[in-house]
Amino acid sequence: MQTLLEKMAYSPVKRAYSVITLPNPASIRLHEKFGFQQVGILTDVGYKFDQFHSVAILEKTSLTS
Repeated sequence: MQTLLEKMAYSPVKRAYSVITLPNPASIRLHEKFGFQQVGILTDVGYKFDQFHSVAILEKTSLTS
């Protein structure tokens, strides 16, 4: 993740996004560690293991830090 964000900091890309199936506190914490913030939730949009799941949308807007 660090390498990807470092490369993006020197590119024209200004935002990075991640979509995480919930619940997944470990993945949320990992992304927050790299500066991502949750900007939305899509409710019951994924289906796996015979049940619906919501997903969190995370965004990192400043790729220079």
